[in-house]
Amino acid sequence: MRGLADTARQFLGANYEPARDFFWSIFALSERTTAVWIACYLLLTLLVYARDERKPGEAFLAGFRRYLFPKEVYAHPSARADFVYFAVEKVLFFAALETLAVSGDLVTIRLLQWFPVRSAVGGGWWATGLMTLAAFLAFDLGGFVWHFLTHRVQVLWAFHRVHHAAEVLTPISNYREHPVDSLGRSLVQGALVGATQVAVLHLVPGARPLEVGGINVLYLPFLALSNARHSHVWVSFGRLWSHVFNSPAQHQCHHGTAPEHIDVNYGLVLSVWDWLAGTLYVPQGKEKVRYGLVGEQQPFPTVLSMYVRPFHDAWLRLTKRAAQEQYALSVAPSRARAFGAPAPPSSPACAASCRPAPRRRRGRGRGSTRRSRSGSLRARVRPLRRAARPGRGRSVRTRAAGPSACRNTPPRPVRRSRRRRRGHAGR
Repeated sequence: MRGLADTARQFLGANYEPARDFFWSIFALSERTTAVWIACYLLLTLLVYARDERKPGEAFLAGFRRYLFPKEVYAHPSARADFVYFAVEKVLFFAALETLAVSGDLVTIRLLQWFPVRSAVGGGWWATGLMTLAAFLAFDLGGFVWHFLTHRVQVLWAFHRVHHAAEVLTPISNYREHPVDSLGRSLVQGALVGATQVAVLHLVPGARPLEVGGINVLYLPFLALSNARHSHVWVSFGRLWSHVFNSPAQHQCHHGTAPEHIDVNYGLVLSVWDWLAGTLYVPQGKEKVRYGLVGEQQPFPTVLSMYVRPFHDAWLRLTKRAAQEQYALSVAPSRARAFGAPAPPSSPACAASCRPAPRRRRGRGRGSTRRSRSGSLRARVRPLRRAARPGRGRSVRTRAAGPSACRNTPPRPVRRSRRRRRGHAGR
């Protein structure tokens, strides 16, 4: 075995370490490309095909092969980009991400140095169960919090939108994540898990979580279904259990572009967090979900753009100039509903909102007219809002920027002359 490793080291040279890490990651339980999780995905797909998707009179093996690898999914340009992105990330960035990633055990060791535990006597099986449950809840809550923030904070959405730009979902689409997004999630989850483990250790000294291959045993069922979350296989838990556990169908709806699929189902394993936060969506039946970004098609045409362009988008959002950039029309959906998303220039909503407002005559009284010094009628922009105190010198009125207003063009203030106090004092 050592001779084979020496031969590989001489042949690969500086690429030996990344290649070795990539090879062993195939057999690590934490990776969804592990043979055992791929076998679980194949078995689940087989059950779904035999129960719901098989057509009458269709050959079983041929039909299952077509259902497992649909041509319209795996031959899509988005799927091919996912495969290239997966290879680049695993070969070039695997070692760097593993070095920079923050785990719960690392945070626990650091916190125990600051807040040492006096005794190390174990508490029995109930202490192990308590630590296992607490660490699992902290890990899942950390994933929910980070996922929620990536959709609500514009700077973080600039990096997370790389994952949502996939127009078809395959199990490899799970790895379509920007390194900043992965490191941020690792930081939040590691901090919560580490703080929780230290708190439990102070209550029950010597407690240890029950793990298999370094993975919490309560997290293993999620890994068994994880490949179906990013796939065309529809697996739902029903209305009752979908309020407790996040099914693969719910996560597929999370990637949808329909209005009811936006800003829902942020959870990893549990749907309780979405239920409490009001972001839970439970599909009534099988739905035809359209994936991608709203208003954009192929925003990342190359793998290099997936790594570089999010930094540019984040800088524009950080400096509040994203609304003035033509290519950055896609914003976080929650912000779009709260503050009004910029519509594409060719859309009817943008054309209607950018249409000049009708002019009305204004004068001293209702229905009267008065001309300016240049001889033209003064324009009255509707709708208007007062930006200064009434009756105190000049007032500036601007267009109201409501939820349906177009944000492609900034509002222009309209200067009005000083009103005469006579006749306008009571207004």
